[in-house]
Amino acid sequence: MKKKKLALLLAVAMTVTSIDSTAMMVNAADFTSEEVQEQSVELMDEPPEAAVETDAETEDGGVLSENSSEDESIEITDELQESADTEGEDTGIDVQEEDEASPEDVFSAGDEIAVLDDEVKSVSATNVLLDGVAGIPFYTSADLEVTYTGGRDAVRTCQFNYEEVSLRDSYTTDGTEITVTLEGADGNTYGLGSRLAAGTYTMKFTCGDIVSEPYRVSIKQMSESPLYKDPVNLNQDTEAESPLQGVAYYSFEAPAAGNYYMDTCDSNYRVYVDDGKNSYSVYESSNWYQEKQQTAYIGFYGGSLNSDANEDAIMKIKTQSDITSVEYTSESAAAIEGLDNLWRYSYMPGLLKLTYKDGTTDTLRAEFGNTVSDKQGHAVYSETCAVDGEKETPIDWDKIGNVLPAGKYRIHFMLQLEEQDSDNSVNTHTDLTVNKLDYDSLTPLELGNHELEAGELQKKWYSFSPEEASKYYFKWNVGDYSGDSEGFVKIWYKYENGKLDSCFDHWNMERGEVSVSKGVKYIVGVVSERGRKVSLNLTKVKTLKSIKMTKRPEQTTLLPGDRAWVSLRGMEITASYAEGDDETIAFGQTDSQGMGFKQNGSYTWENEDLCRVPVSMGDRQIYVTFEAADWNDVLKMEFGTEEKLDTAPGNQTIRRFIPDKSGYYSFSATNAYIDVIDSKTEKCLSAEKAYLEAGNTYQIYVVALEKDVILKVGDVPCEWEVSERIPETCTTDGKIVRKCKVHGETSTTLESAPGHDWSRWKVTKNATVLAEGVQQRSCSVCGKTETASVAKLPATIALNVKGTIPLKVKQSFTVKVTTGAGDRVKSWKSSNSKVVSVKNGKIKGLKAGKSAMITVQLASGKKASFKVKVQKAAVATKSIKVTNTATGKNQGKSAALKRGQSLKLAAVLSPVTSVQKVTWSASNKKIVTVSKSGVIKAKKKGKVTITVKSGNKKYTIKITVK
Repeated sequence: MKKKKLALLLAVAMTVTSIDSTAMMVNAADFTSEEVQEQSVELMDEPPEAAVETDAETEDGGVLSENSSEDESIEITDELQESADTEGEDTGIDVQEEDEASPEDVFSAGDEIAVLDDEVKSVSATNVLLDGVAGIPFYTSADLEVTYTGGRDAVRTCQFNYEEVSLRDSYTTDGTEITVTLEGADGNTYGLGSRLAAGTYTMKFTCGDIVSEPYRVSIKQMSESPLYKDPVNLNQDTEAESPLQGVAYYSFEAPAAGNYYMDTCDSNYRVYVDDGKNSYSVYESSNWYQEKQQTAYIGFYGGSLNSDANEDAIMKIKTQSDITSVEYTSESAAAIEGLDNLWRYSYMPGLLKLTYKDGTTDTLRAEFGNTVSDKQGHAVYSETCAVDGEKETPIDWDKIGNVLPAGKYRIHFMLQLEEQDSDNSVNTHTDLTVNKLDYDSLTPLELGNHELEAGELQKKWYSFSPEEASKYYFKWNVGDYSGDSEGFVKIWYKYENGKLDSCFDHWNMERGEVSVSKGVKYIVGVVSERGRKVSLNLTKVKTLKSIKMTKRPEQTTLLPGDRAWVSLRGMEITASYAEGDDETIAFGQTDSQGMGFKQNGSYTWENEDLCRVPVSMGDRQIYVTFEAADWNDVLKMEFGTEEKLDTAPGNQTIRRFIPDKSGYYSFSATNAYIDVIDSKTEKCLSAEKAYLEAGNTYQIYVVALEKDVILKVGDVPCEWEVSERIPETCTTDGKIVRKCKVHGETSTTLESAPGHDWSRWKVTKNATVLAEGVQQRSCSVCGKTETASVAKLPATIALNVKGTIPLKVKQSFTVKVTTGAGDRVKSWKSSNSKVVSVKNGKIKGLKAGKSAMITVQLASGKKASFKVKVQKAAVATKSIKVTNTATGKNQGKSAALKRGQSLKLAAVLSPVTSVQKVTWSASNKKIVTVSKSGVIKAKKKGKVTITVKSGNKKYTIKITVK
């Protein structure tokens, strides 16, 4: 049973609003800032003299409704709103209805427990999310099916949404929760939201003592996870997946240390900054901090399958910029007590302009007493102070109430210091004067047309004093619906002392009509989004005396029962007014003051052949009769045949179906709602799965949501449940036996052994030229390890000499040998040790005019040889080659340097045994200098020649300094 709260509101004033302008009407009695406490009582049923009106017209004029009276109505809302969403006139009574699960939404956290005698029989899941990232909190999602036994067999389905931890089962007596547990290979148990290490886990859904079959969850490092998509760049629009019932990750590497923020994004996301140790810092807000080259991962998730979150998102990451100035602008520095500044947290009409270090700007609405944030994550808060001469005293809202009394104030806007270091030089303030209401100073509104000034941020106020109690029609020229739209009214409560309080509420108002009392002073406030003039046509509403049908609807018959819809299309009435005039109105149109007619509540059958449908306009009502239609004239559905309906959104189509044999059937209708009714029992059956008896007639009601609707009846697909499961291992096959709950058939599926999930090979011992290495890998599922050898490295040898080199008698020279890893020199050998001796690579010439071959052999067997020719004369330089020591490449004949730059060169002599010294010189030391070791430094602009000399050989390089 629904619980309702009835709030009794004593209303004496009203407000009118249209699409992009708002008008407000209040009683202009003396004001007070005292608060009124709302009185409420609980109702277990609807009030006997007030009915809930939920009319909804279809495109062709069909009407769905609950019976309601025209002069008394109750509005049911989830919370107070600033706009009107339902029809009906106002009584000053507002009913709030607590949240209640719809028949399809059986599972939700916090639901009240329905007391039924059913117990859970089984829990199974499909479409299960089985992947996760090591170090990031793991959540799953699934479509759950729970089977119950006890008082009656039943099956309920629900969605276990991503980021939920458990679901409350509101269908069973004890309200058992459905929870999820994971067990690791180490035997430890984990819950959802845990940061898991890489590996494989067993996951189960549990409801009381009932446990689902196990599901294997794979947790991998981010780079190896299938959830990871792509890297993104700074300042670049990137299309990102935002999967429903899942998550997708994108990486961002910071080019520099600093704060970053998401400039655009159309989906839910969370930022995880990698600390480099397979752990992540989680940022819930739109901005975060990264070190240079540190990686952040943005996880996008679309929410539940029933959510409105986008499956695709556009993201752009930008660098956060410091705020350099804060400016405030407003339309007026004055306000009226109780009108312009109603609540402590409602914005005083004004705008904050933020200027950033990078030259960009942003504009925010100024809200006194509340913190506002820009899209970069900067926060600006305000403080309101009462001003008395040079003294400022911060306002104590708990002491003064919600409304600023008349006086002088200063409002300071400041940066949150924890968000940005600041010396407060960028902060700003504005001065505000709050005045008492002077009703006589307001521009009065009379009947007729008006051109009114409308503020863009702050309302312009007007007075209205009706000469008689009546309904008045406020018709505005702003918005697509103009004065024909339904606005909302704002009501100020009246105390016994006659003073007007600033607290307000609202309810619906039809066609811009407002009921006012004689002798009461009203105030009308007008605001427009563009701050321009608006037109108002203020008229007294004509009094409707009677209505009469002058043309019947096109529809003349109605199927028996109460499920068929009525269409009033084609109907016309004549409305007579107390002022003496008549108007003829067609269905779907209105009279001169914006009032039309409609079906008023449900219809009644006078007998088997005649039905009476109430039709009302304002507070007047007539009845239209319809003859009973014959079900035999309704089109029949054929089994297995699709029918494309000739319909439109909101239209109802009716069919009948007579099965040839008893069994389970399934009805489907694309882009439509569908109801299946048993003509014998008049019960509504499940369209997805219904047991139908042969020869019985079943009534099919289809309501189109879109133009294209395909209707079909066919077999019910099999519904399988697992009766036996033998899990597979890495090396042995598994088996799943399923049984159809609809038809009783069984099916066996063999699950092949997947094989080991090997890790990458890891070298535990490096290979050398002389010995093989060792590598190892392990299975992430069962932990098995295996090793393999790494092939020896190929033997290599390189000397710093080659061919034939000259050597003077008694001259020594050390030969350098480069080998592969792990190899070594085994021996040196001279072909004639009397001509050239060798020891540990050091050769020495002994006898001039002779030659000897030197051979070096490595432990691997690799050899290299060169020839030494001994001579009497000292070895002279034959050629010079110059190399760039930074690149290792030969230096050309020219080079360019900038002032202050250096270039390091090296001279390579041939033959390498030359004993002649190398000298370096510059043609102009004022332009460049060159050291003995070949380091050139550029000093000033110009050109210079560098000469490298050894013996009678030289090498020149032209240097240009820019």
